[in-house]
Amino acid sequence: MADRQTALAVFDFLDSLRAGQYRIGADAEKDHATAGLLASLSGDTGLRDAVCAKLISPGLERARFLMVAEHDPRAIPLFASGQVKPWYQADYNVREIANSEFHQDIPALLWRLSNSIPDSARREGMLEAAAYMSFMQGDPEAAFTGHLGRLAAVSPEGEVTRCLMDAHEHGQHPAWVMEQRQLRERQADAADGMAATAPDRPGLRQRLFPNR
Repeated sequence: MADRQTALAVFDFLDSLRAGQYRIGADAEKDHATAGLLASLSGDTGLRDAVCAKLISPGLERARFLMVAEHDPRAIPLFASGQVKPWYQADYNVREIANSEFHQDIPALLWRLSNSIPDSARREGMLEAAAYMSFMQGDPEAAFTGHLGRLAAVSPEGEVTRCLMDAHEHGQHPAWVMEQRQLRERQADAADGMAATAPDRPGLRQRLFPNR
């Protein structure tokens, strides 16, 4: 378990993103120090869970973050309630929240920082958080499977890896993602219905299906 000073430093880093105070690539020395700090997520489920909780609920306060990071029994219902929101509240759009609060692509940021850590075991925590956040914010298939693949390469049997793989294989997604997907499907069905009754446009049809 990470010491309190490390946990607070991680919390402060996440809040610095909210304040727009950090951009990877702007300061190589700071990038190196940040990667070293976030390497502490590896092997520390409490700190990793606290980071994941903060990423989908950016307003999570310092005291509650520490409760999760330090495995305080009182944090269990707190953590669970935060994780439930995206699954049952279609208006809890993690992508919009993350974009407005962190001002950058968090999974990509974590992945890039992990690249500077030569020891794969020390990259695991950052890659877990990256894949988890990519899933929760409904990234495009290629982006999410990229993060998941990089995680699986360093932790093929890890709990986060297995859970994300299982969710992906069974088509499970947060409520807001499912609602948007269903909306697109309804719109596509309506468009198909209109096309079926609309006048034929042979020019377009012939370009799309030249052999028909």
